[in-house]
Amino acid sequence: MQTYEEAIKYVVEAVRPKTILELGTGYGISGGVFLDCGVTKLVSVDNKPVKEEKGKIMAHFKAGQEVIFMQEDTMNPLLKDKFDVFDFVYVDAGHTYTECKNDIELAYSKLENGGTILIHDYGHANNKIPDGYHDSYGVCRAVDEFVQKFRNQIGKHGVVPEEHNSFYIIKFKECKKK
Repeated sequence: MQTYEEAIKYVVEAVRPKTILELGTGYGISGGVFLDCGVTKLVSVDNKPVKEEKGKIMAHFKAGQEVIFMQEDTMNPLLKDKFDVFDFVYVDAGHTYTECKNDIELAYSKLENGGTILIHDYGHANNKIPDGYHDSYGVCRAVDEFVQKFRNQIGKHGVVPEEHNSFYIIKFKECKKK
C-alpha cells in the first residue's frame, strides 16, 4: 500500500496539472508534493493560520512557481469569487458531510473542463457504519452523492489504486448538461 505522499504524487504525475487549488493546507505535506511535481501555481486555502506549514511547503519551492496562501473558511460562499479555474483541485479540509459536500461543489466550480479533483479520506474508517454512513464524518457520503448527481458531467472516477483512501473525479473536457 502506498503512503499518503506516494498516492498524491501518483495521481499528480498521471494527470500533470500546471495549476492546483488545495482546500485544506493541513500539515503542508501535500503542498510540498505538488511543488515537487512541478506545478506552476499552487493556491492553498485553510481556515487557520499556516505559518509553520507555509515553511514546509516553501522548502519545495522552485523558480517559476507561484504559491499563494489564503486563510479563509472554505464554507464562505464568497470564496469562489476569489480565484479563477484550476487544472487540479485537492480536497482535504472539513470532514463533516456538510463541509465536504460544500468543498466538493466548490472544487468542481473551480475546475477546468478535463481537470481532476482528488478527495482525501474517502476510504477512512469513520465514513461508514454497517447500515449506512456515519453522521459526523461525511466524506464518503458527500462523494457518493456528488458522483450520482453529476454523473452526466464527469468522466472517469474512482478510488486511487493501491492507496484506497482517496477518490478522484475527472470533469469531461466538454461538459454535458444535466
